Amino acid sequence: MPVPAAPARTATAAQAALLLDERYAPVFTALAQGEAGAAEVARRANRPLSSVHAQLTRLHGAGVVDVVAVRARAGRTVRVYGWPRPWHIPFAVTAAATLRELLAGPLQARLSDQLDTLAWVLERDRTSSMWAVTLDVQDNAIAHRIHSGDWEGPRSPLMASGVELRLSPGRVRALQERLTALMDELAESPDEGGERWSLTVLLSPSRP
Repeated sequence: MPVPAAPARTATAAQAALLLDERYAPVFTALAQGEAGAAEVARRANRPLSSVHAQLTRLHGAGVVDVVAVRARAGRTVRVYGWPRPWHIPFAVTAAATLRELLAGPLQARLSDQLDTLAWVLERDRTSSMWAVTLDVQDNAIAHRIHSGDWEGPRSPLMASGVELRLSPGRVRALQERLTALMDELAESPDEGGERWSLTVLLSPSRP
């Protein structure tokens, strides 16, 4: 029988502030790979040990991460941290005034970082002058897609596109399930030595 998912922890206002703070995202991502001491978390997150240690101390004090073991190493005491999840963060305990503000917090930071990185990669590309935006109309809506003008060379795996779709409720659900399954599959089976790629998916009904 499948192991039931751990019950979600409900965040307090103090915990919500830390959980939604993008500055702690590297630590959460590192701990999601498994329990670890501060040095290992810093290595996984590619962050200075001093700052990671300070963040872990604050997260533990707020009850966001747990100390799951204490080990002696080279005459020192090493705490091993674990991050229990999933978390349930009620809108009422967040600092957001509106649901849009709540959504915009992590999404805007992520999208801004992706756009900055995408532009940086394109500007470094030797064929950067050949990059262009395709503009078209689909279902009475403007559609954009950025692509390389080098039609004879290998296609770049970079993507920056948006499209309007006309889908039945059943097909929307199927699309959402396929996208989620694909992201889960790729996240759970990383390629050894592979590059880090960032993928953000937004699926919403269009305004009338």
